Amino acid sequence: MKLSNISKAVNGKLFGDDLEIAGLSIDSRLPQKDKIFICFQGKRTNSQKFVLDAKANGATAIITENKLSVDIPQIVVGDARKAYSLAAAEYYGYPQKDMKIVAVTGTNGKTTTAYLLKKVFDEDGKKAAYIGTLFADYDGKREETSLTTPDPDVLFELLSKMKQAKVEYVFLEASAHALYLKKLESIVFDAAVLTNVTRDHLDFFGDMETYADAKKSLFTQERTKLGIINADDRVGLEILKHAEIPCVSYGLLNPADVFALDVVHDHGLTFTVNMCDVVFTISTVLYGSYNVENVLAVCTVAGYFGVKPSSIAAALKNADVPGRFNVYENKGVKAVIDYAHTADGLKKLLLSALDMTKNRLITVFGCGGERDKGKRAAMGRIAEKYSDYVFITNDNPRSENQYEIAAAIEAGMLEDRKKIVLDREEAIKQAVEMAVEGDVIVIAGKGSEQYMEIAGEKIPFQDEAVLKKYFL
Repeated sequence: MKLSNISKAVNGKLFGDDLEIAGLSIDSRLPQKDKIFICFQGKRTNSQKFVLDAKANGATAIITENKLSVDIPQIVVGDARKAYSLAAAEYYGYPQKDMKIVAVTGTNGKTTTAYLLKKVFDEDGKKAAYIGTLFADYDGKREETSLTTPDPDVLFELLSKMKQAKVEYVFLEASAHALYLKKLESIVFDAAVLTNVTRDHLDFFGDMETYADAKKSLFTQERTKLGIINADDRVGLEILKHAEIPCVSYGLLNPADVFALDVVHDHGLTFTVNMCDVVFTISTVLYGSYNVENVLAVCTVAGYFGVKPSSIAAALKNADVPGRFNVYENKGVKAVIDYAHTADGLKKLLLSALDMTKNRLITVFGCGGERDKGKRAAMGRIAEKYSDYVFITNDNPRSENQYEIAAAIEAGMLEDRKKIVLDREEAIKQAVEMAVEGDVIVIAGKGSEQYMEIAGEKIPFQDEAVLKKYFL
């Protein structure tokens, strides 16, 4: 593809020869042969150095916000991050135009909602795809994704493959980071879901208002055609009140277009759905009131796109989500593995686990390093409040001191029903050894992750494998 095509797509000005490019890159350290390097600029960014590195590694041209004194063709733009998304869409031929794409955003519930939507649409005979925290799933293939929302060059390559596979619907997790960094600027979504907004990622956003604004930015006329909003969420209510796009609401507590009745928690969930006056019953292996909300979101999206209630019910009957409230049982003891890694997520998880606890609730969890430090003590308080015993352990400490993270969690706890065991495998082992008939063990924070990130190294580790080693 010619640089002039990219320049036109990103509303830029081309300086230099109109060369052919063979891809896009944002990492100057990687091989760049014939690629265009997107140069982000900021207070801590040495643009000149990164461009020289990219050129040395084979870059053909750059996209930049300021013309640089470097002998390489340049496309100068007003916003390099927005240009990154626009350039990726141009390079891969705008595959989003040939599929209906639904974004799911929120602090918790994105993965469950988006993943279940794919299952429901598949059940109804539609060809669907999922892109998110777990992986990319389409046409019988699964590809690993390193980010909840892939970077634009990765995302649009995936969408191009999905178009070639004749995918009709794509369900995409849209993280707050992706929205803030304009990764999705070149997509106008056919619908967007807001699950909830609770504390998370304040290490990046600084305050809840900025974090919530990143989520809310999705629900504008420029970004999506329809909002599907949780009416029980504070930010959701704000969107519903001020929306400039059509919205459909769902919820359990506040009046909503789609709501649940007669919820029964027994070996999963059974409840009646009223979907804009279409009434049907859902019975699922999923647990917890928060999963009633997730299912209502799924029903709302599916109903809007004409999926039959029978397909919704059939798909959800035995559907589970990797690393999301996965239940294991042995000799009267139950164990739950879940991805919950925020204060609100942990609270909802533990309350749901209590619903099936006949004796004690034993919790194993930690907090990630280099992330919002303010939530650590709060999560300690929640774990202590709802658990009979807590093992504080590692959860991707990254470059932070492991004991300092654990100590920050412990600082929020008042009682002695706790123990710091930094070795996560040993913590799970001790929890299993402590458990007796009627107990429930909750292992929170990592879900289906396949690694532990310590000091810049990703070490193979999986909660399920460790649990099965000592429990089953």
